[in-house]
Amino acid sequence: MKHQGLCGRADLAEILGSQGLEAAQELAELLEYDWQAPQPEQTLLSQQERYSAPLSDSEDNQEVEFSKEPLADIPFWRPEEYEYLAEEKEETPPPSSTGSTGYQGWTQRPLQAPEQHLLAPWSELHPRLRSHLSALRTGHALDVDLAVRRICRGHFLAELPRQRRRRWGPHVQFIEDRSIRLVPLWQDQQYLRKKLIQTIAADRLSRAIWRDGRGLSVPQNRDDYRQGYCLPPPGSTVLIAGDLGASIQGKSSLWQWWLAFGREIQAAECRPLALCPLGRAHLPQELTSVWKIIPWTKISQSVDNREKHCERLLCLISPAIRIEPGLLRAVRRLLGRDADITTELDTWNHPAISSRSSAGASLHPEYTQKLRKAFISKEPEALRQQVLAILRQWRGYLPEEIWYEELLNLDRESLDGIPGQDRENARQYFQEFCAEIAAASGAEVAADQEWLKRIEARADQRLWADSRIGKQLVQTVYALHRHEPDYQPPEGFEPGMIDGGDAPLRKFIAVQAGGELQFVPHSLSRTGDGSPLALLSSRNGIVQYSFSEQKDVDGDSHDLVAGQSRIHHLQARDSGQQEHLSLPTTADQLRIQTDCEQLTLRRCTLPDFSWADAMGRDRFGLWAEFVVEGKDGPVRQRMRWIPPGRFLMGSPEDEPGRYDDEGPQHWVTINKGFWLFDTPVTQALWQAVTGENPSKFKSPDRPVEQVSWEDCQKFVQEINQQISRLNLSLPSEAQWEYACRAGSSTALYTGEIEIIGKRNAPALDDIAWYGGNSGRNFELDNGYDTSDWKEKQYDDKRAGTHPVGLKQANDWGLYDMLGNVWEWVADPWHEDYDGAPEDGKIWENDKPDENRVIRGGSWNNKARNCRSACRNRNEPDNRNDNIGFRCARAHERVG
Repeated sequence: MKHQGLCGRADLAEILGSQGLEAAQELAELLEYDWQAPQPEQTLLSQQERYSAPLSDSEDNQEVEFSKEPLADIPFWRPEEYEYLAEEKEETPPPSSTGSTGYQGWTQRPLQAPEQHLLAPWSELHPRLRSHLSALRTGHALDVDLAVRRICRGHFLAELPRQRRRRWGPHVQFIEDRSIRLVPLWQDQQYLRKKLIQTIAADRLSRAIWRDGRGLSVPQNRDDYRQGYCLPPPGSTVLIAGDLGASIQGKSSLWQWWLAFGREIQAAECRPLALCPLGRAHLPQELTSVWKIIPWTKISQSVDNREKHCERLLCLISPAIRIEPGLLRAVRRLLGRDADITTELDTWNHPAISSRSSAGASLHPEYTQKLRKAFISKEPEALRQQVLAILRQWRGYLPEEIWYEELLNLDRESLDGIPGQDRENARQYFQEFCAEIAAASGAEVAADQEWLKRIEARADQRLWADSRIGKQLVQTVYALHRHEPDYQPPEGFEPGMIDGGDAPLRKFIAVQAGGELQFVPHSLSRTGDGSPLALLSSRNGIVQYSFSEQKDVDGDSHDLVAGQSRIHHLQARDSGQQEHLSLPTTADQLRIQTDCEQLTLRRCTLPDFSWADAMGRDRFGLWAEFVVEGKDGPVRQRMRWIPPGRFLMGSPEDEPGRYDDEGPQHWVTINKGFWLFDTPVTQALWQAVTGENPSKFKSPDRPVEQVSWEDCQKFVQEINQQISRLNLSLPSEAQWEYACRAGSSTALYTGEIEIIGKRNAPALDDIAWYGGNSGRNFELDNGYDTSDWKEKQYDDKRAGTHPVGLKQANDWGLYDMLGNVWEWVADPWHEDYDGAPEDGKIWENDKPDENRVIRGGSWNNKARNCRSACRNRNEPDNRNDNIGFRCARAHERVG
């Protein structure tokens, strides 16, 4: 058996165990499994508990006990709100509002080079290093004072004493740790090396370099470091300029290597010395016991505050798309005593920093948005402007597009300290760039495409939403990527940004198939599995969808948190392949948008509808049922969820059988979905509510008739009193026609109509009981004599109403919308649609006794009266054996 619904095998096994195999066929229907040929419609029981029962095993006769547990609530997606977007499309703004002839370059580019800040000047480093790298040595000059003192004391002078002076050496080996993690120190290392070369004699100074992945090497020349390393002679000092591998917390293998190397130096009778940017508190005790530590600069922060200060520095540099080591230090210095070189190194090695090199680094896109939001919301305005002034100064020697991208991602408040002409230059640049890309093709745009990909990854909403160039940039980016199957456009993208041109309007169905969402061409919507959610349309074939989830706020309220938007490209009309998109189990809202429309769907479960006894999905869509307890037993009524949307109300002038009151045709937007009875109100339901049956053609499953509009209002009041929160009413005329058409635009919801005779339209035979076929299989004795009716489809003698639901339903699962009985709606009569509302609401007037509208035609009408657009009227107190009604229930938002 093939699984069709939302029941599991355990559910089937449990009930089979208690009911026996003889109930298998019935269970297959109830639990949505195929039983041989018949395919049942999907049904979900409203039962709240399932009871345990032993299940026999034919092989070992063991019994398995099932625990008694309540059924989990099964979620359903329901389209609730609709917005028509096509009329809101705007043209791309002109290239410039200033009358400029085009991009003229960065007109106010900074001419002064940015200031380079050293960690410590030589005036501070010299005394620290001299005390450790020098020793007292005897020179050639006579020490006269010492000679006099010795003679005065009666000492014999075997030789004249010489003056002793503190001199560098005897030998210093200087090692630069050029690890990528220490790039912020490279400039300081280079400065120190130059000063040592100037200070220490060449024969007393040697050099070595440590590089990631290559270890220690001795440079032969500027570009060659292949010469092998060896320790200096005994008595030498080995000076390392670096962190001894201790700046990255949690990586003990780094500092342990330097610990072992320090011990090798000691074993060679040399002295290990480290000029270190870290304080002793940041170094492992094992290192400080081997290496003599000289502080490179003053360390101001404690170990506990490192992470906090690092995050703040990351926040301050977040506007930069390229982070040079010098820029990082300049921004760090703005924090004063709140940050030091340790903060600088922690920031450089943070996971948020990527693509690190001596030229610079960049923020990982995953962190960029969060850090920029913190930059705007948490940092003082004065500090933000200082950071941006430094950033602008550092951009003066780089290609201007780097500054332009950074500038256009800034918030309005942060721009106060930036020359306004910079922003104008940036917009002109990108306008011209987009125009060039649009005119180029192929290999000409390969490099630009890669650059735009990087812009996409770094940019936030402010760039894409820029009033002058945002839309143009989005269109350019999409044009470059539109053939990539997995491409997702940037934040701020909307399908309406991409012009559909003269492409025909394409209709498609959003379908829920289990836990998946599919977008199926309307022409193929009946060939696949799944349950339709809504009918939508598009010209450019782009569908954008996003999910939102409710989050607890302060423990007692809920906010919808939007997830990432994604796009889907509609398949060709004749394609039988559809992409299957997973529906998140935790999502509460789904938004689907095209260039024409936007639809909001929300997840609901049976407990959300206290008036409902059961609900489910089938090939028509979402349904719910309620039960009325009558004196003859319970009566169950099913309602169909009518998704919101837009339709053309009325009929074209060339439609067969048309009446003048069906025009002018006009567009109506149903912004909110609503419930509608899937059949006219039956006599059984009427009698269960009112206790009587006024119908002429009596049988419980036939539509109630001989009820006036006023009778219907009383019925609605009574049933709403019996079932709390049911809130039924009559549909508006626009709601009725919208539901009848179910996405169609033809005379019938199944297609066009050909009227062969007054009561002969073969297209009606499958969907409606009308004057041409209402005598077929009519079994009541009080049928109406139709022997004198002319031009009938079938030559029957007696006719009347028929049981509801026997004819073919429309695409939304509504039966008998055409024929059987006319149906009262809420609107008073108007002679035509001139001045009709466009929102689908009741079209009221100031005449309370005005005739009321009836729709759909009936069992005794001509074929022309059983069209989707046909409308008629009757007095509100009139009762007739061909007039009934069906009820609607207004939209009620879940959650």
